[in-house]
Amino acid sequence: MDIKRMVESLVRKYRSRDPFEIVRGWKTNTIFMDTRTGFNTDRLENEANTFAMNLLIGDDILEEYRGYTVEQISRILGYEKRLIDLRLGNYETARGKLFRENL
Repeated sequence: MDIKRMVESLVRKYRSRDPFEIVRGWKTNTIFMDTRTGFNTDRLENEANTFAMNLLIGDDILEEYRGYTVEQISRILGYEKRLIDLRLGNYETARGKLFRENL
């Protein structure tokens, strides 16, 4: 299952985009990674960021800010530009169109 479908499934199930609401029902395990192991966490962090941005910013919000620049969306929503870029990249892939062309 891809990240976007997983997020949308959780949003429907818990009727919320609030991560605290969703996590309340989970049995969570904390993963500790020892930086001395040399384990590359970049991919995992990117997946976690993608998951978080899909959870926090729904497609409806992106549609609402169509025509705004990435910087404007970043300021309005209060997330770093790189995270907005990450979310827009996922949105473009899912929709098969270039959101940025309309900015």
